[in-house]
Amino acid sequence: MATDWNLTRRMWASLRNRIALVATGVTFVVLVLVAALLVQNQQRTLDAAVDAALASEIDNLQRDLAINFGRGSRRQRPQVVSLEQLRRFAQSSNNNFQWIGEDGAVILGVGGFNTQIPILTGDRLQDDSGTYLTISDLENKRFRVVSSPVGEGTLVVGYSLADVDEAQRSLTRTLMFTLPALALLLGLLIWFFVGRALAPVERMRREVDGISAQDLDWRVSTPRTTELSSLASTMNRMLGRIQDSLTKQQRFVSDASHELRSPLTGIRGQLEVNIAHPDAPGREESEREMLEETIRMQSLVEDLLALARSDHGHQHVPMGLVDLDDVVNDEVRRQRRSSDKTINARLEPVQVVGNSDQLTRVVRNLIDNANRHAVAAIEVNVVDRGGIAHLHVSDDGPGVPENMRSGIFERFTRSDEARDRDSGGSGLGLSICQTIVDAHGGSIALEPPSRFVVELPVP
Repeated sequence: MATDWNLTRRMWASLRNRIALVATGVTFVVLVLVAALLVQNQQRTLDAAVDAALASEIDNLQRDLAINFGRGSRRQRPQVVSLEQLRRFAQSSNNNFQWIGEDGAVILGVGGFNTQIPILTGDRLQDDSGTYLTISDLENKRFRVVSSPVGEGTLVVGYSLADVDEAQRSLTRTLMFTLPALALLLGLLIWFFVGRALAPVERMRREVDGISAQDLDWRVSTPRTTELSSLASTMNRMLGRIQDSLTKQQRFVSDASHELRSPLTGIRGQLEVNIAHPDAPGREESEREMLEETIRMQSLVEDLLALARSDHGHQHVPMGLVDLDDVVNDEVRRQRRSSDKTINARLEPVQVVGNSDQLTRVVRNLIDNANRHAVAAIEVNVVDRGGIAHLHVSDDGPGVPENMRSGIFERFTRSDEARDRDSGGSGLGLSICQTIVDAHGGSIALEPPSRFVVELPVP
């Protein structure tokens, strides 16, 4: 039982089977309704034909017996109608007759009405207005009858519905066998064509399933249909984004490994020399170099950790009102103590909502970057323009090369003249700036050749 249930569940889980089953069920219900209407319409048509035949018999009766009884009016009874007249009339007709006296007794019965039991009684017998009725006799045979006054009684003319009932049964049997077969055939056709329609989807699934991290440049083939073509294009764009992200990640790991390996190699080399020659001169200078390398490596690790946290959405830091001009002023004074460049600062009082430590890091990275590339002077400005705090940092250096401006905020992006480790840059400072500014709801941009503009909303 469990196996049958699991098989049924797997079959229903298939979109192809589900569409085929639902379409088949809906089609079968529609066909049943159409068949019911068809049977009902045929019944009305056959009844109308029988009624027309009865009307013809009534006309013959009127002509042969010279009786005037038009439908819809009270008919005039003839003065004398004999049994012989009715017998001769009955012999010339294929229908059934019964002449019922005024006392309700059967005077004459012909054909299927050849019985002493009256076909119509009571109110039905008294209704001589030409109303057509469907009745059943004692043997449950169905007749269509109409009554007319004749002489001293009422003549009931009937037509057997055996042929009509057989035609209805034949039509019903035909429909009972035809409808399921037609619904099944239609279901198989739907199942086939749905499979053909879903074949490109399965092909795309196999293609995507075969794509690994080593061949992300592979793309899904595009079907001709509009909907599936859009799906394939979306999947290809997604693969492109995944490939681009993986490429950046691999480059990031490679660059980070390279940046970390350089100071570690230097520290190891110095340690090996010191261990091998403990009494050699220059030991203090060697230890000072190792300390500088360690500080540089620590700074790089902190930068990498900050970027990793931002990538995973872990930048949950307390926010508050920060005097941006004070933050910039502190960093300018710090930089002036250690730099041989001239730093000009024009600072307007302005407050922003943010984290003081992170904004300090943004200002420090921008000024450090400008100090590395400046020839003689650095310009730092803070202004409030219409509710937006603007921080401008520029230098008089050669500026960012044109071919590097589009990717200046990417990680480990450095100009050729800054690739020397002794210059101090790791290529992460501007990327960290962009991450922090984005988290504060602001923006950072480069105005060529060497002016960086940070915009932060003012509360």
